[in-house]
Amino acid sequence: MTTTFRDVQVTGLPGQSAYPAPGFNITRAAQVPIPFGKFCSRGDSDTQAKLPTTSAEVTATGLGFALRHHSLEPGLTVTGYDVKQALPVATQDWTWVESETSTAQGAAVFVRFTSSVAGDLGSVRGDGDGGKAVALPGARWEDTRTGAGLARISFRMMGPTGATGSTGSIGPTGPTGPA
Repeated sequence: MTTTFRDVQVTGLPGQSAYPAPGFNITRAAQVPIPFGKFCSRGDSDTQAKLPTTSAEVTATGLGFALRHHSLEPGLTVTGYDVKQALPVATQDWTWVESETSTAQGAAVFVRFTSSVAGDLGSVRGDGDGGKAVALPGARWEDTRTGAGLARISFRMMGPTGATGSTGSIGPTGPTGPA
């Protein structure tokens, strides 16, 4: 019996997990229409997700990437989630995304939070685009490509960083324990 392995992984679809990591997904209600593979931030409530409109919504209140649900067959005209629809969000994964620019394996992933073009919010790219995108902490490109197109990213949402010391995010005594 012979086992054959592919040298190159088959290309996925935007929002499709490249290597599913069970237990690292959350579900939120889409506050706005959210396309597959776009970066999502916390919405107006803890139960909602939206596309980022500030750099802090990427770096501080970011949730992760909108996953394509496994029940959605390729070829359907569905391109994302409608308002109030349940939205699976990957918080740690290798995910296929549509990059706006060239990418370099191991380089930072930038998320767009401002744009004059509808549908660009939450898009990813290989640079800051003159301050219209910000580097996502804990994310890197897993593919090198020339020009825009599908590429894989790996990421792990780190959670809010907040203050440190006696008012730190780990509790009233901060990350070092009682004084």
